[in-house]
Formats: sequence, structure tokens, C-alpha cells
Amino acid sequence: MHVIYYCHDHDYDTVSQEISTLYGIRYNRNGFAILSTEHKNHDYLLPMTKEAYQAFLEEFRQHLKENAPAVEITGGQIYRVKRGAIIYVERLMHTAYHLQSL
Repeated sequence: MHVIYYCHDHDYDTVSQEISTLYGIRYNRNGFAILSTEHKNHDYLLPMTKEAYQAFLEEFRQHLKENAPAVEITGGQIYRVKRGAIIYVERLMHTAYHLQSL
């Protein structure tokens, strides 16, 4: 599945649109959903609560059931960081991300 999103490059303070192949998504103890893509040097962080992550996963499940070839992530900032890096964005922890089939 391809995923389309706007990401904020944490190192250079720029915003760009990206299209990536989604390999997986996981949640870490620091309060981020982490998108795994073909970009080996970067992680894509979505700050959210554990409850918001569960709702986000349910949206992914629905799009997978529909065999969507691509989805767009909307509703909040996605941060591109060097793989394994941690950032602090407490003010965004209640962001509500959504998916839209394309």
C-alpha cells in the first residue's frame, strides 16, 4: 500500500509532500506512531495518544479490507527524523489523524 502525507523535516524546518510504500506502523512508549517505509534513513513520527493510535489502526484496517491501493494521512503533522531519533512535541499529542482512500 502506498501512503501520501505532508511531513515536517525536523532538522531543516521544511514541509514537503511524500508518497511512500508503507511497510508497517507501530506505537512507541514516547507517544508516537512510527511509519516504516522504504526510506531506510528516516522515521516518520505521528504524535498521538495510545487511544488515538488504536482508532488510527482501525481506520487502516478498514482501508485494507477495501483493498485501497493508496491512502492519504490528514489531520496532523508528520515529522521526518533520522531513524531512531526522538523529538518532543507535547502540544500535539491530541492530534486526530485520519485516512482517505485514493
